[in-house]
Amino acid sequence: MFRIQKIDFALSRLEGSPSPDVLVWVGRAQADADEALDTLLNALGIGEEALTFRGDTETGFTDLRDNVGS
Repeated sequence: MFRIQKIDFALSRLEGSPSPDVLVWVGRAQADADEALDTLLNALGIGEEALTFRGDTETGFTDLRDNVGS
């Protein structure tokens, strides 16, 4: 777990998964997940093209790899 600009984040990977994806979790106290994601990406110096999927357990997940080149 770590904090950037008072936003709590956690990183995890699925054990045994062939996918190299790293899951990013945002603390529940953060009301705006999009703002939190922007803060993290800016801190890392990368853009949204680095994301392979996005969403949450309530809304479901969208595979962003399908949108490459669209």
